[in-house]
Amino acid sequence: CSGERRKQSEFTMSNWQPAPDALNEVVALLQASTVPDNAIQQQSYQRLNQYSVQPEFHLYLLHVFAHHPEIGVRQVAGLLLKKSIKNMYHNLSPDMQTHMRTSILSLLTDPHPKIRSTAGLLLTTVVQVLVTFDQCPEMIPGLLHYLQDAANESGVEGAFGALTKICEDHADKLNDQRLASRPLDALIPIFLQYFNHPRPEFRRDALNCMNQLILIMPTALDLNIDAFLQGISHLTQDTSSPVRKLVCQSIVILLEVRMQVLMPHFTPIVQFILHASNVRLDPDETVALEACEFWSSICDLPPELFNDVKPLLSHVLPHLIPLLLSRMVYSPEDIAQFELEEDEQNENVPDRPEDIKPIFHKSKHAADDDASDDNDSDDEEDDTGDDDVEQWNLRKSAAAGLDTLSHSFGVDILPILLPLLQERLANTGGHWAIRESGILALGAIAEGCMDGVVPHLPTLFPYLLTLMNDPAPYIRSITCWTLGRYANWAVSLNDHENV
Repeated sequence: CSGERRKQSEFTMSNWQPAPDALNEVVALLQASTVPDNAIQQQSYQRLNQYSVQPEFHLYLLHVFAHHPEIGVRQVAGLLLKKSIKNMYHNLSPDMQTHMRTSILSLLTDPHPKIRSTAGLLLTTVVQVLVTFDQCPEMIPGLLHYLQDAANESGVEGAFGALTKICEDHADKLNDQRLASRPLDALIPIFLQYFNHPRPEFRRDALNCMNQLILIMPTALDLNIDAFLQGISHLTQDTSSPVRKLVCQSIVILLEVRMQVLMPHFTPIVQFILHASNVRLDPDETVALEACEFWSSICDLPPELFNDVKPLLSHVLPHLIPLLLSRMVYSPEDIAQFELEEDEQNENVPDRPEDIKPIFHKSKHAADDDASDDNDSDDEEDDTGDDDVEQWNLRKSAAAGLDTLSHSFGVDILPILLPLLQERLANTGGHWAIRESGILALGAIAEGCMDGVVPHLPTLFPYLLTLMNDPAPYIRSITCWTLGRYANWAVSLNDHENV
């Protein structure tokens, strides 16, 4: 292969063609890298790595990625090309760099979705290694061209595949004030137009790009903020769950970076979030999970901002608190998994430390305290755990929402919450998961509502102690956690015998 290659200075890209023998060798090595024989794979990768130091080799990879008839071989060439761009891009001549960028850009319209996706990934990698978009002047105009030609859906899909990754990873470069032209001045109006596109995938991608840009709030978005708010208002009724999920995300991000623009629309926003959080109205749990983040985010606003919305939130507490409580029950999928493990959770076997570790949430307030006290952080156990079922989920998000509400409204939530808790804790004839959610809620409000709960603790504490022997292991687990939340009260009684 190396004998067929010409030195970088001896050719121009205008008439470059791969040497047939060298091309065949590269293809053979790419094919060998995918065979199920580890020794052959290692040998082929070793040869490919040896060739990778030669600039022209990357043109061969690009040629295979663009033209080879086998999709699998093209994919392998594309993945190696990504590595090449990271490691060797700046060693290529300007002509080679331009040829590589324009070729990859053209592949965003390839008939095969996997190739379009890989091409988008390659463009993102080019952006990663460059300092500024001025070093790739054809990229943004090329992407805009595809978005403006809405009839060419392959091109639109490819362009959004690239732009989604670029906005996620390199929004700051798009907003670089040193650029001769401002890419976002052209991109943002087009993203907004795609909010009304008939294909839900394009509406999703356009909104996803916008959400990444909210975080940096560029001037172009600031100038179009009213159009953006109108757009997401329209998308609250979207039939696509991924789109509605991103609408919830938009609102949560705006809460954090530009709360004031939401104030004129706050009442309909809260109604939408309530709707999205309700399984009876929006059965998609991914939407509900994103919606539940709203309640924690709004309660964590600085006091001067939260006080503006607190009266409005107070009016929805009778609807919100039962809703959050309903979302704190383990999902049917979780319960099915637990029941499969029931033999291993025998109540006659002593609980191990990991058995009584609750599946809850890391209170933001506790997390803030941990961050301010590094000396204690190593001694504290991470509530989130490592198991798959302990990943962030709707139950945890709802519990975190109730936690933050208890800090923001204090005992004012108890007239609504306590009757619901009493009903759940007394539900001895129903499914254990209902009682478990009540115990979880009681623990969640411990810090924020302690003064209002204390009068009930002489009755509640002995009841919780009896649950330490409950047949359901997850009742025992959450009871341990909730008892710990009220341990200071128990110790303060100075009744050492009963404690």
